[in-house]
Parts: sequence; C-alpha cells; structure tokens
Amino acid sequence: PTMVAKYAYLPTGTAFNTALKGLATDSGGQITKIIFDRFGSVDDTTPNTIEIQAASPSGEKIYAHYDNGEITVSTHANTIYLNADCSAMFKNMAQLTEIQWGNFFESEALTEVREMFMGCSSLYRVNLTGILNTANVTDMSHMFDGCSSAISIHLGLDFYTSNVTTMGYMFNDCSTASIIERGPHFNTGMVTNMDHMFSNCASLESL
Repeated sequence: PTMVAKYAYLPTGTAFNTALKGLATDSGGQITKIIFDRFGSVDDTTPNTIEIQAASPSGEKIYAHYDNGEITVSTHANTIYLNADCSAMFKNMAQLTEIQWGNFFESEALTEVREMFMGCSSLYRVNLTGILNTANVTDMSHMFDGCSSAISIHLGLDFYTSNVTTMGYMFNDCSTASIIERGPHFNTGMVTNMDHMFSNCASLESL
C-alpha cells in the first residue's frame, strides 16, 4: 500500500516557549535538553506530557514529554512544519544545553526569528543546518543574543538574509563562540540596523 504523508504543525515560538516552560515547572524541574523525535511512544495519558501542536491547520498531534530535565517533542507525522512565527521560541531557557533537531522539519513559511535563542546562556552549540529557511525573514534582531556558552554557531545552507533589514544585537554577548559559520547566502545588502551585532564576541576567530 502507498504510504500517506502525515504532517504536524508547531505553534508560534512564544506559545511553544510558554508551553515547555510550564511543563517543566509543573514537573518540578528545569529544561536542559530538547529532543525532536518522530514516532514517539507517549500520548496525552503519559505523565508529565502535554499536547503542543498548532490549532490551525490541523495535523498530527505533537506531544511534549518531560523527564529529568529533558523534553522530548514527538509526533507520528513524517514532517513537522515550523510556525511562520518562531520568535522567542527558546528565549530565556537559561539551563538548556542542547537541542537535537532531527531531519524532518519544513520551514519555508518562516517569517519571524527575532529573539529565537535569546538568553540561552547554557546552550553549548548551535547548528541550524537543514533546519531554518530564512528566505522570507526581515528581522533577525537579538536572535542569538546572550548565547554566552555557545562555542560555535552554524547557520546552514538555507540561512538566507537577502530580505533582512534588522540585525541589531543578533550575536550580542556570544562571548565564547570562536566560529560563526554564516553559510553561502548570508549578505547584508538590505540591512539598515546592525547596532551591537557582534558586541562582546571576544572569542570570535572566524566569520
């Protein structure tokens, strides 16, 4: 029989952030790792588990399950669509050290990424290769602001900046990062605000 493609849709970045922080608080802990997983084994009857999918469009359910600092975001869908608005998605998750993305994301509708990782002061490495398609994004301000423990930031092949006008504080206080790998589509031709874009990036050796 022919396999039918299944899709799941994440909520806005702010709603995702609020839901995961609430789950961790209700479970009595902090968020130290986030794992995105297809074909997870939890459902809404599993302890320390909530549903987090977008209300519209409808798709497969997405569950977030908390276990000793780790949140696993799982679905039975083949593809997870990132919300067009991913701003503040992981903002101020100060104990978060790692994000395991997987390879099943679709992000062509993405328009908002400002403050996406802002205040993730324990995140050890950022690798967005194959995750974010930013062709329609105009504002990247504060995107990695305060990622003070990240030793490297890899933006990936689909990280386009040709429509971006604002990059203020984008990498502010990435004080441990020695490498920011921009990818081939990083250009600043339309940017009008670069205020403090690389402030306090004292360890940066390569762009």
